[in-house]
Amino acid sequence: MNDEYDALLNRLAHTAVDPRLAVGRASVMSRIAAGDGRAPRALPLQFGALAALALVVGIGSAGLPVAPVQATAVLAPFSLETPLAPSHLLLGTR
Repeated sequence: MNDEYDALLNRLAHTAVDPRLAVGRASVMSRIAAGDGRAPRALPLQFGALAALALVVGIGSAGLPVAPVQATAVLAPFSLETPLAPSHLLLGTR
């Protein structure tokens, strides 16, 4: 099986490179060189708006009343009555 991969990689290494790859690389490099290296101004505004929205949602959700939490049994991994045992999870609650 390794010989097949070696033969395929050897054949790939000896094939000619597609000329479109050289043009694509030159195009990308020229576009990078033409830029001034600064990020667009809209990005900080978008990040600020998202941060403000996250803050509002976080503060708003902290003030909402939640249902009382019921205490669960202590999980004992080697107990026969653990609620996470596969038999309990597959059978469900009865």
